[in-house]
Amino acid sequence: MSIIRTTFWESAHMMLVLLAALGGSLAAHKWGPAMGMPKDLQPLFMVVGAFVGATCMGGWQRAVNLKELLPSK
Repeated sequence: MSIIRTTFWESAHMMLVLLAALGGSLAAHKWGPAMGMPKDLQPLFMVVGAFVGATCMGGWQRAVNLKELLPSK
C-alpha cells in the first residue's frame, strides 16, 4: 500500500473515531438527565461517553490520540 493511501485511510478512520466520540458525548448528554444524573456530573458523563464511543470505534490507542485534536491552553 502506498504512503498516500495509508495516510488517507488513517485519516478517514480517525474521522470516524471523532464522529463516534461526538455521538457518545451526545448520547450521554441526552440520556444523563433521563437516568437521574445530577447536573454537576453531566460534563464528566459526556467526557466518559465520548471516550467510550471513540474506544469502541477505533480502539484504545486511537481514542487516546483524540486528545491531540482538542485545543489546549
